[in-house]
Amino acid sequence: MIIYIGKRIVALLPIWLILSLLSFSLLHLAGGSPAAVILGVQATPAEIAQLNAQMGLDLPLPVQYLKWLGNVVHGDFGQSFFLNSGVAPALVTHFSVTLTIVLLGFVIALLIGVGAGTISAVRRGGVVDAMVTIVSSLGFAVPEFMLGLLLILFLAVSHPIFPVQGYVAWQVSPASWLAHLVLPSFTIGFIQAGPLARITRTSLLRVLAADYVRTARAKGCPPLVVIFRHALSSALLPLLTGIGLIFTALLGGAFVTEVVFNLPGLGELMLNSALHRDFPTLQGGVLFIGTMILLVNLAIDILYSLVDPRVRLG
Repeated sequence: MIIYIGKRIVALLPIWLILSLLSFSLLHLAGGSPAAVILGVQATPAEIAQLNAQMGLDLPLPVQYLKWLGNVVHGDFGQSFFLNSGVAPALVTHFSVTLTIVLLGFVIALLIGVGAGTISAVRRGGVVDAMVTIVSSLGFAVPEFMLGLLLILFLAVSHPIFPVQGYVAWQVSPASWLAHLVLPSFTIGFIQAGPLARITRTSLLRVLAADYVRTARAKGCPPLVVIFRHALSSALLPLLTGIGLIFTALLGGAFVTEVVFNLPGLGELMLNSALHRDFPTLQGGVLFIGTMILLVNLAIDILYSLVDPRVRLG
């Protein structure tokens, strides 16, 4: 198992290096001078050249990249132009909000998606199956910002059950913290529950048609035992792959949702950094997000190998 994990980590290293190179290139692909952005329109060419030298932007690009990468490996993403703080602390602070939204959304997607997909497979061809198919299609058709706005309209404005926007820290009020996260988490969770329901239904239908499931039924096993012990556990492999993809989609959906609900997450940080041309924060944010996605895929691969040991032999 340890050897398999080591191989997977080694396989991810080239991808991470390519990601770091793309993140570093943002500074130069965007055009313009970061020094000019910091100093403003009144800056003279001499002042811009001096600040470029202080920031190391006058060095050859390979030297700049290696220097930046060395700092990143040690946890130093540089200094933000406008936050008056280091990029790394800002990323961690904002990502804690995003991660909370994603985890709550993931639980909602898992409960709704797996539950609806299981019921749909068991009641194949019935009214419930048709309803689940129709509702799950909304996950492919409705964007996060539209569903978020509809939830705000009906559950925060017309019927003030939840707060409209904003964020309250856990330390201030746990109840208010949870209330502010329900709508954005449900927004991304409900949308991703649709694809998860379809994956669950397809995988479970194939397992329910297997010989050992029919044998278990013939022996008089209760229906719930057949579904949850024999069928659903065997349908876990395709479900794990879908969960990995959906978790990544939840992360992307959270960035959009944070803007709609005015939450201080990573999406809002990246948007403000782009508007202010805060290149160090953009560079660090892209690399940070990409690294999180790679780690999620690594975790899914490890779980996959635990469920099916034959994967480690490949």
